[in-house]
Amino acid sequence: MNIAERLNKVKPSATLAMSARAKAMKAEGKNIISLAAGEPDFDTPEHIKDAARKALVDGQTKYTPVAGTPKLRACIADFASKVYGTSIRPAQTMVCAGAKHALFNLCHAMLNPGDEAAVIAPYWVSYPDMIHLQGAETKIIPTEANNNFTPEIETIEKVLSAKTKLLFINSPNNPTGSVYPFEFYEALADLLEQYPQCYVVSDDIYHGLCYQGAFTGIYHAAPNLRERILLINGVSKTYAMTGWRIGFLIGPPDLIGAMSRIQGASTSGVCSIAQAAACAALSGAQDKAQDMHSHFRERRDLIFEGLGALPQVSVVKPEGAFYIFPDFQDYLGGSLKTSIELCEYLLEEALVASVAGMGFGAEGFIRMSFATSTDEIEEALARIAKALKQIQK
Repeated sequence: MNIAERLNKVKPSATLAMSARAKAMKAEGKNIISLAAGEPDFDTPEHIKDAARKALVDGQTKYTPVAGTPKLRACIADFASKVYGTSIRPAQTMVCAGAKHALFNLCHAMLNPGDEAAVIAPYWVSYPDMIHLQGAETKIIPTEANNNFTPEIETIEKVLSAKTKLLFINSPNNPTGSVYPFEFYEALADLLEQYPQCYVVSDDIYHGLCYQGAFTGIYHAAPNLRERILLINGVSKTYAMTGWRIGFLIGPPDLIGAMSRIQGASTSGVCSIAQAAACAALSGAQDKAQDMHSHFRERRDLIFEGLGALPQVSVVKPEGAFYIFPDFQDYLGGSLKTSIELCEYLLEEALVASVAGMGFGAEGFIRMSFATSTDEIEEALARIAKALKQIQK
């Protein structure tokens, strides 16, 4: 079969592959502790499920408008107006089948072959693939752990060019958990004045999981740049609704129109029941989401202290999301050469699943999720400590 050449650069998701393997081993009866999952371990709050049940009883089971139901788009506009501190209209919103779907549609709508898109490393594994599928080129912006994985403005300047159409920002960040400071956004906004063709994709899917205070993004820090800031968000992480597949974009109406044409030619409107549930998540009680936030903070502190106590492992304390990104480079070069081999070793020897940093553009690091119980985190840390002692360097 003649598969399209553009797929040659697209790799299977490292996170999904490791999660699937861990689940398979667990089904075989092995006592696997998964630190690979990119989703909360909590159940969706009951009032959200009640809204879905009511939608079923009320017969809300028909096709939905491509850009989202009027009710959900209004809920998103109200929610976003509060989060971003400015008035956002329903016409600026679009509902997609998850934030990933929104990002893909965005890339499809805005990138042409030969364009460039800048991505800050470590990055979420899917960004480069989405860019490559449009025939565009990914330009990587490197960062350092000793700077909390926040890029230097001078480094960004070296990457941007007249071909740069998109700059991806993800804070709180997957995989590092880092949160960019307000001053960084201000300096970045000044730099972007020189690149009027460059739009900022602000992936704020973890906005509800900040541990150092209220969420602040580039939209807050750069009001003069707002016409070029495209906001990505959703209900998956904050409300434990990953399987409901509701994400959304906030941007100018002409982009919403272009993305609606793409979505109308592919998936059409998103599930009516899931949209009703998302309305309840965004506009209903927030106490369950706040409880989950508190548990994640407790787990963050536990895994940070535990990893920091391991010999020859350095780690930056996450300020958001539910990931931590320790540096295991001192354990590579002997019997284990790459972070992939180290993750394979930990899975086989310690029965702990994690994700290699190579897939995030950061070889030598490993992403670990603390979206699991404190008991499992403690047990995983003990297993990892034991397994590391057996590595031949």
